[in-house]
Amino acid sequence: MRRRTNGWPCWLGLALVGCQPTAPDPAAGSTGLGVATVLGGDAASAQGFARAVEPPELVFPRDHGAHRTFRTEWWYVTANLDGDDGARYGVQLVFFRQALRPKAATPRTGSLAADEVILAHAALTDAHGQRFFAEERLARSAGGLGFVRGPAAGEPFEVVCADWSARASGEGDGFLPLALRAGGERFAFSL
Repeated sequence: MRRRTNGWPCWLGLALVGCQPTAPDPAAGSTGLGVATVLGGDAASAQGFARAVEPPELVFPRDHGAHRTFRTEWWYVTANLDGDDGARYGVQLVFFRQALRPKAATPRTGSLAADEVILAHAALTDAHGQRFFAEERLARSAGGLGFVRGPAAGEPFEVVCADWSARASGEGDGFLPLALRAGGERFAFSL
């Protein structure tokens, strides 16, 4: 596939989020580890995290990376592509970083202990074939299963969730251009 040449080939964005879901999760059961709890469903879980209450002063490429004082943030890429055969495709790849507890908390030392989870969603639209495919992934930030690194001096941006990734190439500014990889049972892309 090749990128569309009329206009911007893709849109890329970064968001810092200070909002928290407020509905309790009845599926949490006795463990208290339901989806709403992990995503910050109660006021107590928001304590210790920074909140985005006004526009920050951003410095790039550093601020393309993770801001671990915040509970939630994401990296989102969409693109319109033309295949070599003239077919049109749309792709989307988004990674979410969700802290499980504030960074200032006592570090966990176990090899599989995680302070964050990385969630990802990928989609492919085949406009000509009128088909849509989507998959999701979830990985703990432990054992190399999921992580966000960089950009920092000598460390380019990289986000990984299981077998999916967005990685800065060595030729750019530490963030762009990005190499994207995702796929599922019925689709895959490497851009």
